Amino acid sequence: MKKRFIKQFLVESPSIKGKDGDIVTYPVSYKYNGGIIINKKWYDGYIVGQPLVPKGFKLVNIGVGLNLNNQPPLATARLVKVE
Repeated sequence: MKKRFIKQFLVESPSIKGKDGDIVTYPVSYKYNGGIIINKKWYDGYIVGQPLVPKGFKLVNIGVGLNLNNQPPLATARLVKVE
């Protein structure tokens, strides 16, 4: 059986910008059940760093799920002040 070398496409940590209550989208890590072709190379997914959120804020999940039509997939959350 031939070993398959798995590669993942690296993406920088996204910088989140906005004000209290804004709904923001940002790229997330994702591993496909198979793979994807990016720039004519085969990868099994993406590795994205943690989002960089402004000091005093946090991201709150709004239950939408991932938008898999983008490369890398996007998550949606609300930006709220930390109390």
